Amino acid sequence: MQPDRPGFPADPQAGTVLVDEVKVTPLEGDRGTRISRRITLPVLLPRWVWFQSDPIPNNEQTRQQLIAEYQRIWDAVQQKKVPQVLPLFTERNKELAAAFYRSEREMAQKSAQLSENPALSRYPLEPEDSVLVVFGGGRLAKLTRWDGNPMIAFNYADGSGSETFDLIFRKSGTRWIIIR
Repeated sequence: MQPDRPGFPADPQAGTVLVDEVKVTPLEGDRGTRISRRITLPVLLPRWVWFQSDPIPNNEQTRQQLIAEYQRIWDAVQQKKVPQVLPLFTERNKELAAAFYRSEREMAQKSAQLSENPALSRYPLEPEDSVLVVFGGGRLAKLTRWDGNPMIAFNYADGSGSETFDLIFRKSGTRWIIIR
């Protein structure tokens, strides 16, 4: 392996990319040639917490539990009490900060700004039409609207468009935790 090839970082903080030489192997019976090269990249992201989360049943009880979580957040937005629910986003903000090389504070501010924007009006939650989506090997869940759009939505007052806020949960015991 040859580290420090042109165009690849040699900085130990960024991680060294290792690139093998090109390997050329003729295929049997004049069927062509196989060309390969192994590239080793460092994984600089942490192991995400949700990989060890509890399995989530894909059933009506789960859907109802998540409706209650969404409703709690929606009520805080409606009553302009977003700071009361910001602690629910702690794990999400921590992991997104690591993924996007930002601070947790920056991620928290982005969450709060959407609900405080006077140019946006809240779109009704409509939990009765929600659809439960369980994914990530059965360890992540969210609710969507009947059309697949996120449940939390805001429309621009001037009719120019909308903003949506997708919430993805994991489960730990009886607690639902916002992870994305």
